[in-house]
Formats: sequence, structure tokens, C-alpha cells
Amino acid sequence: MVQRGRLAKCPFCGSQRRPGATYCPGCGRWLPPTAHDPAISISDATVANTLGDAALVGKWFVFLKAHWLQRSGMDALLATSGISGAPKPTILFRGQDKEITLPGTRITPTALPRPQLVSLTCDKALYRANRDTVRLLIAAPQSVSTEMKLKLRLSGNPYADYPLTLDEYGLCLWSMQGLPEGEYEATLEEVDIDACRFEVAEYRLAALNAELVEQQLRGKTLHYTLSVTAFGQPYQGPVEVELQERGQRVGKRERLTCNREGECHGTVKLTGAGPYTLSVFAGERTATVALKGSEQERRETLTISELGKVQELSLLPLPQAEECRGMYIMPGGSNTAPFLVQRVIGGEVEITARVEVEMLRAVVVDPARGTSEVSLHEQVSANKGIRLPVPQPYGIVLLGAFIEDKAWEGWCAVLHPADLQLQCEAPRTAKPGARIAVTLKTGVTDRVVPVQLIVKDQHWQRASRRTSAPGMNSRTQAKSIYNCPT
Repeated sequence: MVQRGRLAKCPFCGSQRRPGATYCPGCGRWLPPTAHDPAISISDATVANTLGDAALVGKWFVFLKAHWLQRSGMDALLATSGISGAPKPTILFRGQDKEITLPGTRITPTALPRPQLVSLTCDKALYRANRDTVRLLIAAPQSVSTEMKLKLRLSGNPYADYPLTLDEYGLCLWSMQGLPEGEYEATLEEVDIDACRFEVAEYRLAALNAELVEQQLRGKTLHYTLSVTAFGQPYQGPVEVELQERGQRVGKRERLTCNREGECHGTVKLTGAGPYTLSVFAGERTATVALKGSEQERRETLTISELGKVQELSLLPLPQAEECRGMYIMPGGSNTAPFLVQRVIGGEVEITARVEVEMLRAVVVDPARGTSEVSLHEQVSANKGIRLPVPQPYGIVLLGAFIEDKAWEGWCAVLHPADLQLQCEAPRTAKPGARIAVTLKTGVTDRVVPVQLIVKDQHWQRASRRTSAPGMNSRTQAKSIYNCPT
């Protein structure tokens, strides 16, 4: 669409008009919706106007009804050239590399959705000053063997820049030692991703430790289960839990009771921007638990399909949700769309026509690679299913159809489950200074699989304040990237 506030030209007389105007102030003609699409260029308004409703432009498709040649006058030219045959409707995909040319009109290609797959993470939120090695993992599978610059800020001020190069898998494990105490923020230059935050401080032995066992979001209410230990043993008895948003107390403390296994259950309401933490109090002892995914943008659900059944995606567990790749899919109702997609998780998607369909153009977009697969289906009967393969890690399915001589288009997103099943075998306990064996299995034998291994000791916390920071009760003892062939 034309940007708000800017004047555009009428495709018929060239007069300036406001975006969204229904009629031209100069010639008084009705302005079609295509007049507001910058991808559509009208070179001959008179010729383009002869097509009328025989040519319709959607978001992803151009629909040409069977009589569009007759409306344009090209049918007589084709007959003179000896080209004959019954006229048929046509559906053109706007995401192709080539420009679409119609009488008096040109339509430039629409760019396919292409997300930037880059992540920057640390192995924990708190590092012990002058002891721990800070390790940051950069993962960018679309940018193998690429040079990047890691930028580090201390207490909001620039601290250091580090040039680095990703390996053949698009990975880089960056290590730093001797960082002064303080709060840090790591970013990648010219890469639009969330900052990675961590803290360097002193530790002391933690008398109380709490872990988030389970969480589930229902509207604005988060139901959670905590596992509380005292000096490594399950804590049984009363505790108080306080919700904090960016270090500030929110609401009142909740009194809970831990059972023999050290578990307690509670609820909190998340109404702010987040992120949130839970502070656990048992007498003079305290522990802090970070609520992963509690930021507002991560709590909001995203509709990924309205084809017959509404499907919503969330980064937090939802009631009756199905998990896939760390995301949660939940049904959200039904509608009367002419096509039905029952499942949005799988290696392929089944599209079932609910009515007779004259013509269907189906496109499966691979956003990770910027490619697409286009297929055409004619005279699709009601209740007939069409199966299409879905790329990893996910695909976007675009549909354009003629139903009873009317144009229709829709879309959905489908998650492809990971084929890799990683297994980790390790002893449940280990004595101080003892060597342990950790076995990793991927089930893959035809290629090398990079694996990140993190080993944690849960008995340390910061000494400079009573209440520990998010994630501070986990001390990383070892962390590496291994090339695991099996």
C-alpha cells in the first residue's frame, strides 16, 4: 500500500490523490484497489480498465477469469493466429521471479517471506567473577563461514568489540575470561536480534535452590510448579513466593507448601511487559527462578491457520496444546472456509476441499531457504484431500482458487517436526573431582551433527545480595560444541 500521508497519482488522468481515496478528485473515476498497490504499474489505464472484474489481484495471486481474453480483445488476435481452444481461468502466483504482464498493466514480483535465522545465547545468566569463563554461542545456519562482529556493553556503555567467523555449520562458540563485575549486554553488529544479557559477580554456597518444573499459560494467568531443595535435599514445608518484573515486586506474596518431593504449585498473573522472575523465601533463605518466555511478545499467541480450523501458536505451554520444536499449537475454533487443514504439524500437509473447486493453485514456501514449490489442481471435488510436502523447519502454504467463478485465497503455516532425536546419558550424581562419562546419541549416521553440551552445578549463588538473580543458581562446569556423528 502507499505510505500514509503521501500523495499518489490517479492511473487514469495522473491527478494527485490521497491514499485510500475511492474516487479521483480530477477525473471523478472510481479507483480500483490495485491503484494503491505499489507493485502494480498501469501503463495504459484505458486498456487496463477494459478487463474489469475479469482480472483480480490478491495479496499472493492474480486471478484471471475465463473471459479475460475476450474482455481484452486478445481472443480475436489468437483466433487470427490459428490458436484455438476453450477459454480457461488462470491463477498466477505473485511470488515468482518473473514480472506478470497483463494488457496495460505490469505487476512486479512479491518477495517471499525470509526470516533471519540468527541466535545469540549464553549458557547461564550469572558468571563467577575471576573464575568462570563466559561462553556465548552464535548460531546462524543461513550464514555459514561468515564474518560477524560481537559487541559487548557493560552497564549500558560500550565495553569491547570482537570480530569472529562462523564455521561450516554457521556456529561460533566465543569464550571470554577476566571480565569485571557488572551487567553485560551482547549483540551482533548489523543483525536485528534480541540482546543477550548476563551478569558477572561473586558467588557463595546456596542454602536454597528452586527450579521451574512446569508452567502453563491460561489467558493472563500462569500456572507453575516449582522444585525446591535445601543443600541439595528436597525441601518440605512452607515457602513464600513473590512475583517480580525486572527486579520490581509485583502484587503480594503467595504462601505455598512444598511436599515431600520438594514441589509446590502456584499461580501468578502476567499483565506487564516482563520478563518476570519468582523469588522463593523459606525463612532467611531465598532463591530466584526465571520464568522463561514471560516477556509480553512471547506470551501473545499467533494465529497460523484459519483454514477450516483456527490454530494458534504460543511460546508458552497452553491448555490442550501440542508441542513441536519448543512451540505450542492450540486449536482455537472453526469456520466455514472452503478448504480444511486439520493438522499444522507434520512432514506434509493435507488440504481438504469442502466444496467443488474449479481450479486451485497451491504454493508451499520454504522461508528458511527462500524457495517455493507451486502446483496446479483442476476440478477438485468436495471432500478430496491434497497432500503436499512441508520443508524443515516449517513451511507456509498459500492457496488461490476459483470457486463458483469467484476468486478466493488463504494461507496457513505448518511446522515440520525435527528428524533428529538427541539422547544424553549421564550419571545422576558425581563426586567432587571425579571424572564422568557422558554419551550423546543422535540416531544420525550419514552426517556430522554439532551438539552443544552444558553441565551445571546447582549449589552456587551471588554473595553480594540476599536474593539471587535469574538463573544464578546454576553454575556451568563445562560447555563445548561437539561434532557428534552417531
